[in-house]
Amino acid sequence: DERPGTASLRFPVSDEMRRLIEEPFDGTRPNVFALHGPVLEAIHPFLSSLTAELIGNKRGTLIVVPEVSQAESLSASLATELGLPVAVYHGELNPGTRTATWRAIASGEYSVVVGTRSAVFAPVQSLGLMVICLEEDPSHKAEEAPHYHVREVARMRCDIGRIPLLLTSVSRSLETYVQCQSDRYRVLNPEAAPEPVKVSVVDMKSTPPGQIFSGALSTAILKHLRLKRPLLLLLNRKGYSTAILCRECGHVFRCSQCGVSLVYHRQARRLICHYCGLRQSPPTVCPACKGTRVGGIGTGTEQVEEALRKDFPGVRILRVERDHPPQGNKRADIYLGTDWIYRWPDGPDPSLVGILDADTFLYSPDFYATEKTFHFISHVLARAGRFRMTGKEVMIQTRYPDHGGMAWVRENDPDLFYKTELFERKVLGYPPFRRLAGIITKSPHEAEASRMADRVKNRLADALPEQKGFRVLGPAPAPLSPLRGMYRFVLLVKGPADSTFQNSLRDVIHEKGRGTDSPISVIVDPLGIR
Repeated sequence: DERPGTASLRFPVSDEMRRLIEEPFDGTRPNVFALHGPVLEAIHPFLSSLTAELIGNKRGTLIVVPEVSQAESLSASLATELGLPVAVYHGELNPGTRTATWRAIASGEYSVVVGTRSAVFAPVQSLGLMVICLEEDPSHKAEEAPHYHVREVARMRCDIGRIPLLLTSVSRSLETYVQCQSDRYRVLNPEAAPEPVKVSVVDMKSTPPGQIFSGALSTAILKHLRLKRPLLLLLNRKGYSTAILCRECGHVFRCSQCGVSLVYHRQARRLICHYCGLRQSPPTVCPACKGTRVGGIGTGTEQVEEALRKDFPGVRILRVERDHPPQGNKRADIYLGTDWIYRWPDGPDPSLVGILDADTFLYSPDFYATEKTFHFISHVLARAGRFRMTGKEVMIQTRYPDHGGMAWVRENDPDLFYKTELFERKVLGYPPFRRLAGIITKSPHEAEASRMADRVKNRLADALPEQKGFRVLGPAPAPLSPLRGMYRFVLLVKGPADSTFQNSLRDVIHEKGRGTDSPISVIVDPLGIR
């Protein structure tokens, strides 16, 4: 990254890292290293230096990143800096290219491989180092069967091969934090930290419903626009309205396959299901009561864009989302988007970042919700610290400023989050103190899915008694049921934080099958169940 202000974040290869590469591991010291703090772009030169050292020792490097665009950007940078071909491996390659790339890697044609989740299995010859970038990113956990986590597969490969594993993160996952605290991982700290950023937490409880911008944020937007400084607004909700309902009888328009509310996209003039992709024309008459007072509720990025054009006429606005990427090297006064904008290789360099609703994840039915919020805000603050503008600031709008996912921001103390969250996880018996598995039964018929769940629970209750440290919760309808035409019921199994947990589950669940079409699926250590 050649932008001004980032030179201090380059990482030379230290003597410790050279020893890490040159000395074989004998199993008596940790082979996992955790580098915490820098965003992905800042460590490109660091990874290049490490890889060059390995190539000099005739060893290979395997690097896994969360996003396809990140894999392509990093591989291009490494190829230029090393003067060698770098293999790119990810799920969006066509089958022929994927097969050819896999074979080329196995034959030793490439000593450096960069890819997304499935690249963790790539057969790199004489592998000397594995790197998992942004290890806290939930994309590293496979939602489809097999439900592996990249971090755990990499640890196993590195243990078997007696080679180092480097985990980089902007904000460590709770699991990695615990391993670092107990000295099972060796901590590597960056030599330079991002510049400080002015952070404001804005309490939105007294703001009228439907008002998108607080007075404080509106004032800040005007100030930065007058100074001709670009700014970025983030909202993790796409579309115009998050639901359409009848204001006479309350009927909500839902997906016939998934049971979730359809999101209204005004630009496409369609109601869209964000899970199965169902699209239909927006209604004018309610099918339940024949009323005509049909309208939207909830705010998405399209509605925010409309409000910006109304409140700040003549301002250049660029909306950036995964399915709405910018064409070309566009520049704007206000950038607007979901957090995917940070995966845009040519992202903005603003002096003000506004998080319009930091509570998006907080109260979802997911024990991981608070941690997701923590990682989201941490990434925003870390990236803001790298922007070259002076007078940088971040404004966070929330209705729950005292929540554990927010309080650490006011105190500027990330450890406050970890301590609070670890205490709650321990009291409630969630990872990393206990193991957790989600068992999902599914069928086109609701009664059959429920019966399967009851049968599974009975087997689990007999084979995994509470006296041995197990607890079975449920069954209950899954948060998304139906999903893509399948009714789903979920059981949660809590058990000891050791190898007996997974072995016990394997012995009990006989009919789980092998693929995504199986009527029963088991997700060990889920990062949320939908």
